[in-house]
Amino acid sequence: MSRLFAAMFAVFAFTGLAHAQVTLTPNSYIVNAGGSTVVTVTGTPGQQFAVIGSTTNFGFSYSGVNLAVGADVQILATGVLDGAGNGTATVTPPFTTRDRYYLQAATSPSAAFNPLTASNSVVLINNQLARLLMPIGALVASSGNIIFGTQGITVTKSGAVYTIDHAGFFAAPAALPDITPSAGATILSLATNGNQTVVTLSAEAGFIFKMQQVRR
Repeated sequence: MSRLFAAMFAVFAFTGLAHAQVTLTPNSYIVNAGGSTVVTVTGTPGQQFAVIGSTTNFGFSYSGVNLAVGADVQILATGVLDGAGNGTATVTPPFTTRDRYYLQAATSPSAAFNPLTASNSVVLINNQLARLLMPIGALVASSGNIIFGTQGITVTKSGAVYTIDHAGFFAAPAALPDITPSAGATILSLATNGNQTVVTLSAEAGFIFKMQQVRR
């Protein structure tokens, strides 16, 4: 381990166990790029706390302890838990090309964080990218009418061929459709791209349509 990492993360040396469970809870899991969220750390009253973050949730360890962050880990906030065992901090996740950022907290009775107790891992999502990556779906009648589903999806029908338009929901065509027909109908053919899915059934029938972006 380089001297830089050793100096930066000496506060996370783990030589013992604290006596209270530590939890980390954000005010919001979805954050705009450049925006912030308030996180709450709970643990033993009076102990020091720190909040760390990374673009990945594995790969970094210190003193033989695997933490839920990667090698690009940053110390985002520090403080002291109050008399109720709570501490808050405002965190601005430095979103890069990924749509998520991982957080973890640690508490310790020592300002040197030796020993420390680590919290659960929390995932913050970039709101601008999340809207393009969330799954979409609809319950479609045999007539082609949408009974209910994601707003913005439309369906047209020609016999047992159903064309589902979902333009604008995905940033790239790497999305997987899932169609479940009813009334014993089967799928004869299925073609899809980022904007449209065309399914041919063995007979006119209602179906459930779902589509999910392939995640990085």
